[in-house]
Amino acid sequence: MQLKSGVAFALVSISALASPASLPEAQVSSSGFPSDIQAGILNIQNYINGVINDIVQSSPSLPLDYSSGGRSLAFLERSILPNGCKQNLPKPAKTAKQAISYLQSTQLTLSQLSLDAINSNLAKGKKDVCLAVNTYGGAASYVQSVIDSQ
Repeated sequence: MQLKSGVAFALVSISALASPASLPEAQVSSSGFPSDIQAGILNIQNYINGVINDIVQSSPSLPLDYSSGGRSLAFLERSILPNGCKQNLPKPAKTAKQAISYLQSTQLTLSQLSLDAINSNLAKGKKDVCLAVNTYGGAASYVQSVIDSQ
């Protein structure tokens, strides 16, 4: 798909937003989680807050901010699961309310991932990072509809 500004924007798995070759290496702790996971989670949650704000304010920054959040989430995903997550997207968001709901669910899942890391529960962390990636991806349809209407 093509943005009116000429920037390509594909609705694909968040994992595909950043190929493993383009991602920096994450330092992994003895628990199997990246050593800076807490800062990474907080950073992604801040991106998501910005995306929610963009939706509420009908900001033209929405596509770029959504993509930036997706890239950060992809980096987190690949640092925990080098082969990525199985794509299991929820029903596509068709309204702003649905998109915001998916984004808020993503934030809650990231909070759970933070607890998983604190508790060194890598198995649960892998499930939670995949849930976060897929839930975030559920908002992509709404983001694309905003792009198409610009």
